[in-house]
Amino acid sequence: MRAPFVTNRKHDRRFVLGLVGLLCLVAACALAVVLAGAAGGGPATLRAGGARHAVNLTVAAARAGTTAVDLTVTGADGRPSTPDEIELEVLMPQMGHVLSTVRPSATSPGAYRAEAVSLPMGGQYEFTVRLSGPDGDDRVVFPLLVSG
Repeated sequence: MRAPFVTNRKHDRRFVLGLVGLLCLVAACALAVVLAGAAGGGPATLRAGGARHAVNLTVAAARAGTTAVDLTVTGADGRPSTPDEIELEVLMPQMGHVLSTVRPSATSPGAYRAEAVSLPMGGQYEFTVRLSGPDGDDRVVFPLLVSG
Protein backbone atom coordinates (compact mmCIF):
# COMPACT_ATOMS: atom_id res chain seq x y z
CA MET A 1 0.00 0.00 0.00
CA ARG A 2 1.31 3.43 -0.93
CA ALA A 3 1.24 6.38 1.36
CA PRO A 4 -1.14 9.12 0.19
CA PHE A 5 1.68 11.72 -0.14
CA VAL A 6 3.82 9.62 -2.51
CA THR A 7 3.34 10.66 -6.12
CA ASN A 8 4.16 9.19 -9.48
CA ARG A 9 7.93 9.04 -10.21
CA LYS A 10 7.36 10.89 -13.48
CA HIS A 11 5.87 13.82 -11.56
CA ASP A 12 8.64 13.66 -8.92
CA ARG A 13 11.28 13.97 -11.65
CA ARG A 14 9.53 17.00 -13.17
CA PHE A 15 9.27 18.63 -9.76
CA VAL A 16 12.97 18.10 -9.03
CA LEU A 17 14.01 19.38 -12.48
CA GLY A 18 11.75 22.41 -12.07
CA LEU A 19 13.23 23.11 -8.63
CA VAL A 20 16.79 22.80 -9.97
CA GLY A 21 15.91 25.15 -12.84
CA LEU A 22 14.45 27.68 -10.42
CA LEU A 23 17.55 27.52 -8.20
CA CYS A 24 19.79 28.04 -11.26
CA LEU A 25 17.73 31.06 -12.26
CA VAL A 26 17.99 32.54 -8.75
CA ALA A 27 21.78 31.93 -8.73
CA ALA A 28 22.16 33.56 -12.16
CA CYS A 29 20.19 36.61 -11.01
CA ALA A 30 22.31 36.89 -7.86
CA LEU A 31 25.49 36.69 -9.96
CA ALA A 32 24.17 39.38 -12.31
CA VAL A 33 23.48 41.67 -9.33
CA VAL A 34 26.98 41.09 -7.94
CA LEU A 35 28.61 41.73 -11.33
CA ALA A 36 26.49 44.83 -11.91
CA GLY A 37 27.58 46.13 -8.51
CA ALA A 38 31.22 45.41 -9.30
CA ALA A 39 30.95 47.20 -12.62
CA GLY A 40 28.72 49.94 -11.27
CA GLY A 41 31.03 52.68 -12.47
CA GLY A 42 32.85 53.28 -9.21
CA PRO A 43 36.57 52.90 -8.66
CA ALA A 44 38.12 49.51 -9.41
CA THR A 45 41.45 48.36 -8.00
CA LEU A 46 43.19 45.31 -9.42
CA ARG A 47 46.53 43.67 -8.57
CA ALA A 48 48.63 41.41 -10.77
CA GLY A 49 52.24 40.45 -11.18
CA GLY A 50 54.66 39.90 -14.00
CA ALA A 51 58.05 38.20 -13.99
CA ARG A 52 59.82 41.14 -12.28
CA HIS A 53 57.13 43.51 -11.02
CA ALA A 54 53.82 43.59 -9.16
CA VAL A 55 51.37 46.27 -10.24
CA ASN A 56 48.29 47.75 -8.58
CA LEU A 57 46.00 49.39 -11.13
CA THR A 58 43.21 51.68 -9.95
CA VAL A 59 40.63 52.97 -12.43
CA ALA A 60 38.91 56.00 -10.88
CA ALA A 61 35.58 55.35 -12.65
CA ALA A 62 34.92 51.95 -14.26
CA ARG A 63 32.24 53.31 -16.61
CA ALA A 64 32.14 54.65 -20.14
CA GLY A 65 33.77 58.06 -20.47
CA THR A 66 37.13 59.55 -19.54
CA THR A 67 38.83 58.45 -16.33
CA ALA A 68 42.13 58.56 -14.50
CA VAL A 69 44.22 55.43 -13.99
CA ASP A 70 46.71 55.14 -11.13
CA LEU A 71 49.50 52.55 -11.07
CA THR A 72 51.69 51.45 -8.18
CA VAL A 73 54.70 49.37 -9.21
CA THR A 74 56.80 47.26 -6.85
CA GLY A 75 59.75 45.00 -7.49
CA ALA A 76 60.21 41.40 -6.42
CA ASP A 77 61.44 42.66 -3.04
CA GLY A 78 58.17 44.55 -2.44
CA ARG A 79 59.76 47.99 -2.63
CA PRO A 80 58.63 50.73 -5.04
CA SER A 81 60.11 50.16 -8.48
CA THR A 82 60.95 52.85 -11.03
CA PRO A 83 61.25 51.24 -14.47
CA ASP A 84 62.92 53.28 -17.23
CA GLU A 85 59.75 53.20 -19.34
CA ILE A 86 56.14 52.48 -18.52
CA GLU A 87 53.18 52.34 -20.94
CA LEU A 88 49.49 51.67 -20.43
CA GLU A 89 47.62 50.14 -23.35
CA VAL A 90 43.81 49.97 -23.25
CA LEU A 91 41.95 47.62 -25.59
CA MET A 92 38.65 45.84 -26.11
CA PRO A 93 39.62 42.35 -27.28
CA GLN A 94 36.09 41.25 -28.29
CA MET A 95 35.74 44.32 -30.53
CA GLY A 96 39.31 44.14 -31.88
CA HIS A 97 40.01 47.73 -30.79
CA VAL A 98 43.24 49.14 -29.40
CA LEU A 99 41.81 52.28 -27.84
CA SER A 100 44.83 54.09 -26.50
CA THR A 101 48.43 53.78 -25.44
CA VAL A 102 49.57 56.33 -22.86
CA ARG A 103 52.71 56.95 -20.86
CA PRO A 104 51.64 57.59 -17.29
CA SER A 105 53.46 60.36 -15.40
CA ALA A 106 55.42 59.56 -12.25
CA THR A 107 53.81 61.03 -9.13
CA SER A 108 56.28 59.51 -6.63
CA PRO A 109 58.73 56.59 -6.63
CA GLY A 110 56.79 53.60 -7.93
CA ALA A 111 53.55 55.56 -8.44
CA TYR A 112 52.21 56.69 -11.82
CA ARG A 113 49.06 58.39 -13.13
CA ALA A 114 47.40 58.57 -16.54
CA GLU A 115 44.95 61.48 -16.37
CA ALA A 116 42.52 61.10 -19.27
CA VAL A 117 42.06 57.48 -20.36
CA SER A 118 39.12 57.09 -22.74
CA LEU A 119 36.65 54.23 -22.27
CA PRO A 120 34.17 54.89 -25.08
CA MET A 121 31.56 52.22 -24.22
CA GLY A 122 30.65 49.63 -21.65
CA GLY A 123 32.11 46.15 -22.04
CA GLN A 124 35.12 43.98 -21.32
CA TYR A 125 38.46 45.82 -21.45
CA GLU A 126 42.08 44.82 -21.06
CA PHE A 127 44.59 47.18 -19.49
CA THR A 128 48.15 46.13 -20.33
CA VAL A 129 51.02 47.70 -18.38
CA ARG A 130 54.39 47.43 -20.15
CA LEU A 131 57.48 48.02 -18.06
CA SER A 132 61.09 48.30 -19.29
CA GLY A 133 64.12 48.60 -17.08
CA PRO A 134 67.73 47.54 -16.69
CA ASP A 135 66.70 44.10 -15.44
CA GLY A 136 64.45 43.44 -18.46
CA ASP A 137 60.94 43.95 -19.76
CA ASP A 138 57.69 43.00 -18.10
CA ARG A 139 54.06 42.92 -19.18
CA VAL A 140 51.10 42.80 -16.78
CA VAL A 141 47.51 42.42 -18.06
CA PHE A 142 44.34 43.40 -16.18
CA PRO A 143 40.81 42.45 -17.36
CA LEU A 144 38.09 44.92 -16.34
CA LEU A 145 34.36 45.05 -16.97
CA VAL A 146 33.28 48.65 -17.61
CA SER A 147 29.65 49.72 -17.26
CA GLY A 148 27.90 51.72 -19.95
